[in-house]
Amino acid sequence: MGSRDQVNVTIKGVTSIARTDDNFICATLDWWPSNKCDYNQCPWGRAGIPYLDLDNKILANAIRAFNPLRIRIGGSLQDQVLYRVGSAVKKCPHFKKRDGGMFGFTRGCLHMDRWDKINKLFNQTGALVTFGVNALFGRRRPISGDSLWSGDWNPQNARDLMEYTVSKGYKIDSYEFGNTHYEARIYGFLVPIICY
Repeated sequence: MGSRDQVNVTIKGVTSIARTDDNFICATLDWWPSNKCDYNQCPWGRAGIPYLDLDNKILANAIRAFNPLRIRIGGSLQDQVLYRVGSAVKKCPHFKKRDGGMFGFTRGCLHMDRWDKINKLFNQTGALVTFGVNALFGRRRPISGDSLWSGDWNPQNARDLMEYTVSKGYKIDSYEFGNTHYEARIYGFLVPIICY
Protein backbone atom coordinates (compact mmCIF):
# COMPACT_ATOMS: atom_id res chain seq x y z
CA MET A 1 0.00 0.00 0.00
CA GLY A 2 1.44 3.35 -1.00
CA SER A 3 1.28 6.56 0.96
CA ARG A 4 -1.54 7.89 -1.28
CA ASP A 5 -3.87 4.90 -1.06
CA GLN A 6 -7.23 5.54 0.56
CA VAL A 7 -8.20 3.37 3.52
CA ASN A 8 -11.71 3.04 4.92
CA VAL A 9 -12.11 1.95 8.55
CA THR A 10 -15.44 0.79 9.95
CA ILE A 11 -15.96 0.66 13.71
CA LYS A 12 -18.81 -1.31 15.22
CA GLY A 13 -19.49 0.10 18.66
CA VAL A 14 -21.85 -2.67 19.72
CA THR A 15 -19.60 -4.50 22.18
CA SER A 16 -17.34 -2.90 24.76
CA ILE A 17 -14.15 -4.71 25.75
CA ALA A 18 -13.19 -2.52 28.71
CA ARG A 19 -14.62 0.18 30.91
CA THR A 20 -12.88 3.02 32.72
CA ASP A 21 -14.19 3.89 36.15
CA ASP A 22 -15.01 7.39 37.42
CA ASN A 23 -11.59 7.74 39.09
CA PHE A 24 -9.70 7.66 35.79
CA ILE A 25 -8.92 11.40 35.66
CA CYS A 26 -5.76 12.04 37.65
CA ALA A 27 -3.17 14.75 38.21
CA THR A 28 0.07 14.75 40.18
CA LEU A 29 1.24 17.54 42.43
CA ASP A 30 5.01 17.24 42.70
CA TRP A 31 7.49 18.38 45.35
CA TRP A 32 9.91 20.19 43.00
CA PRO A 33 11.25 23.50 44.31
CA SER A 34 11.19 26.59 42.11
CA ASN A 35 14.91 26.26 41.36
CA LYS A 36 14.50 22.85 39.66
CA CYS A 37 15.98 23.47 36.23
CA ASP A 38 16.81 21.32 33.22
CA TYR A 39 18.46 22.47 29.98
CA ASN A 40 18.55 26.08 31.22
CA GLN A 41 14.78 26.01 31.76
CA CYS A 42 13.22 26.38 35.23
CA PRO A 43 9.53 25.66 34.54
CA TRP A 44 8.32 24.78 38.04
CA GLY A 45 8.10 28.28 39.45
CA ARG A 46 5.68 28.09 42.38
CA ALA A 47 3.83 24.99 41.13
CA GLY A 48 5.49 22.55 43.58
CA ILE A 49 3.59 21.41 46.68
CA PRO A 50 5.63 23.55 49.11
CA TYR A 51 4.89 26.75 47.14
CA LEU A 52 1.53 26.23 45.43
CA ASP A 53 -1.07 28.95 46.09
CA LEU A 54 -3.72 26.88 47.85
CA ASP A 55 -6.14 29.82 48.02
CA ASN A 56 -6.19 30.24 44.24
CA LYS A 57 -9.84 30.14 43.11
CA ILE A 58 -8.90 29.04 39.58
CA LEU A 59 -7.10 25.99 41.01
CA ALA A 60 -10.06 25.13 43.25
CA ASN A 61 -12.56 25.53 40.39
CA ALA A 62 -10.41 23.38 38.09
CA ILE A 63 -10.35 20.57 40.68
CA ARG A 64 -14.13 20.83 41.16
CA ALA A 65 -14.75 20.80 37.40
CA PHE A 66 -13.42 17.25 37.03
CA ASN A 67 -15.66 15.87 39.80
CA PRO A 68 -14.02 13.67 40.88
CA LEU A 69 -10.36 14.37 40.24
CA ARG A 70 -7.77 12.06 41.79
CA ILE A 71 -4.76 14.05 42.94
CA ARG A 72 -1.54 12.20 43.56
CA ILE A 73 0.79 14.04 45.92
CA GLY A 74 4.22 12.69 45.20
CA GLY A 75 6.75 12.51 42.44
CA SER A 76 10.49 12.39 42.21
CA LEU A 77 11.31 13.98 45.58
CA GLN A 78 8.66 12.20 47.69
CA ASP A 79 11.24 9.80 49.15
CA GLN A 80 13.13 12.80 50.49
CA VAL A 81 10.17 14.42 52.25
CA LEU A 82 10.09 14.36 56.03
CA TYR A 83 6.86 15.09 57.93
CA ARG A 84 7.09 17.55 60.83
CA VAL A 85 4.91 15.62 63.24
CA GLY A 86 5.69 13.22 66.09
CA SER A 87 9.18 12.58 67.45
CA ALA A 88 10.87 10.72 64.56
CA VAL A 89 12.03 13.93 62.82
CA LYS A 90 14.21 16.41 64.71
CA LYS A 91 15.04 18.85 61.87
CA CYS A 92 12.64 20.04 59.22
CA PRO A 93 14.73 21.40 56.31
CA HIS A 94 13.70 23.06 53.05
CA PHE A 95 14.73 21.45 49.77
CA LYS A 96 18.11 22.81 48.65
CA LYS A 97 20.22 22.07 45.61
CA ARG A 98 23.10 19.73 46.41
CA ASP A 99 25.58 18.01 44.14
CA GLY A 100 25.39 14.30 44.80
CA GLY A 101 21.94 14.62 46.37
CA MET A 102 19.14 12.43 45.10
CA PHE A 103 17.90 14.21 41.96
CA GLY A 104 20.31 17.02 42.89
CA PHE A 105 18.46 18.08 46.08
CA THR A 106 18.62 17.61 49.84
CA ARG A 107 15.72 16.40 51.94
CA GLY A 108 12.71 18.65 52.39
CA CYS A 109 9.92 18.83 54.91
CA LEU A 110 6.14 19.02 55.13
CA HIS A 111 4.95 21.09 58.09
CA MET A 112 1.54 20.22 59.49
CA ASP A 113 0.18 23.75 58.96
CA ARG A 114 0.87 23.25 55.23
CA TRP A 115 -0.72 19.78 55.37
CA ASP A 116 -3.80 21.37 57.00
CA LYS A 117 -4.09 23.90 54.16
CA ILE A 118 -3.63 21.23 51.48
CA ASN A 119 -6.39 19.12 53.02
CA LYS A 120 -8.70 22.13 53.37
CA LEU A 121 -8.43 22.65 49.59
CA PHE A 122 -9.05 18.98 48.85
CA ASN A 123 -12.00 18.75 51.24
CA GLN A 124 -13.60 21.86 49.72
CA THR A 125 -13.17 20.61 46.15
CA GLY A 126 -14.02 16.92 46.59
CA ALA A 127 -10.66 15.69 45.30
CA LEU A 128 -9.69 12.04 45.82
CA VAL A 129 -6.19 12.03 47.30
CA THR A 130 -3.39 9.52 46.86
CA PHE A 131 -0.39 10.43 49.03
CA GLY A 132 3.12 9.16 48.22
CA VAL A 133 4.86 8.14 51.43
CA ASN A 134 8.63 8.49 51.90
CA ALA A 135 9.86 4.89 51.52
CA LEU A 136 13.52 5.67 52.25
CA PHE A 137 13.17 6.98 55.82
CA GLY A 138 15.67 5.04 57.92
CA ARG A 139 17.38 3.41 54.93
CA ARG A 140 21.00 4.08 53.91
CA ARG A 141 22.21 5.44 50.59
CA PRO A 142 23.95 2.98 48.28
CA ILE A 143 27.69 2.56 48.58
CA SER A 144 29.56 3.52 45.42
CA GLY A 145 28.86 0.95 42.72
CA ASP A 146 25.80 -0.50 44.48
CA SER A 147 22.39 0.45 43.16
CA LEU A 148 20.10 -0.55 46.06
CA TRP A 149 19.49 1.29 49.28
CA SER A 150 20.15 -0.83 52.36
CA GLY A 151 18.64 -1.24 55.80
CA ASP A 152 15.07 -1.35 57.00
CA TRP A 153 12.45 1.28 56.33
CA ASN A 154 11.46 3.14 59.50
CA PRO A 155 7.67 3.59 59.29
CA GLN A 156 7.40 5.89 62.34
CA ASN A 157 7.35 9.21 60.47
CA ALA A 158 4.74 7.93 57.99
CA ARG A 159 2.68 6.48 60.87
CA ASP A 160 2.81 9.83 62.70
CA LEU A 161 1.58 11.63 59.58
CA MET A 162 -1.24 9.11 59.11
CA GLU A 163 -2.30 9.34 62.76
CA TYR A 164 -2.32 13.15 62.55
CA THR A 165 -4.34 12.95 59.31
CA VAL A 166 -6.92 10.63 60.88
CA SER A 167 -7.14 12.77 64.04
CA LYS A 168 -8.02 15.78 61.88
CA GLY A 169 -10.64 13.85 59.90
CA TYR A 170 -8.83 14.33 56.58
CA LYS A 171 -9.87 11.91 53.85
CA ILE A 172 -6.93 10.28 52.11
CA ASP A 173 -8.24 7.77 49.60
CA SER A 174 -4.98 5.81 49.25
CA TYR A 175 -1.28 5.81 50.03
CA GLU A 176 1.52 5.05 47.58
CA PHE A 177 4.70 3.53 49.03
CA GLY A 178 7.66 5.28 47.46
CA ASN A 179 8.28 7.09 44.22
CA THR A 180 7.42 5.14 41.09
CA HIS A 181 10.14 6.46 38.74
CA TYR A 182 13.16 4.75 40.24
CA GLU A 183 11.58 1.92 42.22
CA ALA A 184 13.67 -0.88 40.73
CA ARG A 185 16.95 0.94 41.42
CA ILE A 186 16.08 2.14 44.91
CA TYR A 187 13.88 -0.57 46.38
CA GLY A 188 14.64 -3.61 44.28
CA PHE A 189 10.95 -4.18 43.46
CA LEU A 190 8.21 -2.56 41.42
CA VAL A 191 5.17 -0.70 42.70
CA PRO A 192 2.18 0.27 40.58
CA ILE A 193 2.13 3.72 39.01
CA ILE A 194 -0.92 5.70 40.09
CA CYS A 195 -0.81 8.58 37.57
CA TYR A 196 1.39 11.28 36.10
